[in-house]
Amino acid sequence: MRKWIWGGLALIIIAAVTFFSLAPGFVEKSMNKVEPVAFKVSPRAEVLQKTLDVADMHSDSLLWKRDLLTRSDRGMVDLPRLQAGHFALQVFSSVTKTPKNQNYDANSGDTDNITSLVIADLQPTRTWGSLLERSLYHAEKLKGFADRSNGQLRLVGTVNAGWPLKSDVAIATRKGSGLAAALSSAANNLIRNGIYGKALARWSLTEEALPKSEINPPGLPKF
Repeated sequence: MRKWIWGGLALIIIAAVTFFSLAPGFVEKSMNKVEPVAFKVSPRAEVLQKTLDVADMHSDSLLWKRDLLTRSDRGMVDLPRLQAGHFALQVFSSVTKTPKNQNYDANSGDTDNITSLVIADLQPTRTWGSLLERSLYHAEKLKGFADRSNGQLRLVGTVNAGWPLKSDVAIATRKGSGLAAALSSAANNLIRNGIYGKALARWSLTEEALPKSEINPPGLPKF
């Protein structure tokens, strides 16, 4: 009987190790495929491409369990492929939540595909139930890649303006339009009646709530 129990436990452990090791990579490979494209690049185009500084405005590679300093056959980007493409700037997104059955017409915030991926990735438990912690973890991963890249990957454009620090969020209006006072009044009304707080709570962002809306408050930081 004990042999059966130990055998069953061994199978469970093997299945768990296999799942947590392979599942995240399989999901990324199925969603972000890298496939060869049959086209011929002219010598003139190759010469031109080597003179360009390319910028890409979106990559969700921080979401996945992968070392971005190592070339991969899956996913959006990694440092070797960025270098081969002569990229000078890459913007990394922080994907913290996506709805089930996502579509272009209407999406509810009541469901989330990312939580199961976070657990399968064996990310820190603090990220399992907090969108903020997921984003902070992505930032930590990116900094770690930069620190290990021997200067080949550098972080730029960082600003101290997020939890646990507080920063002002601005709405710009045309000077003299008269909209500033109306927008500020509407924002403060949403704060007072609780709608603002409910919206933040829905996306687990209560910690980032601002107490009130102000017009051109003194002491605004200059970036």
